[in-house]
Amino acid sequence: MSLDLAQSVWEELKHYIGTLDRTDAADALVNLLVDSNFAADEIRTAFKGDKEVKQSLNAYLADHNEEEEEDEIDDYDNDDDDDYDSKDY
Repeated sequence: MSLDLAQSVWEELKHYIGTLDRTDAADALVNLLVDSNFAADEIRTAFKGDKEVKQSLNAYLADHNEEEEEDEIDDYDNDDDDDYDSKDY
């Protein structure tokens, strides 16, 4: 699937999606595109005029940046635990 096709389909279908449900639909679209290995910059460019997709992409990036930071902290904490456990006290 190309981003141009995804953007065209989104433009047509979002008119049939209730205003309150568009955020959830945009979230699903962003997740699908990211899972299909499209980069955030590519998605942002293809959907540059779409408020819902832009907000969903920003939320997706914020959530995943927080998860990466938590993983890094967990890795750091686990490294400290390993060093502590390996010493004889």
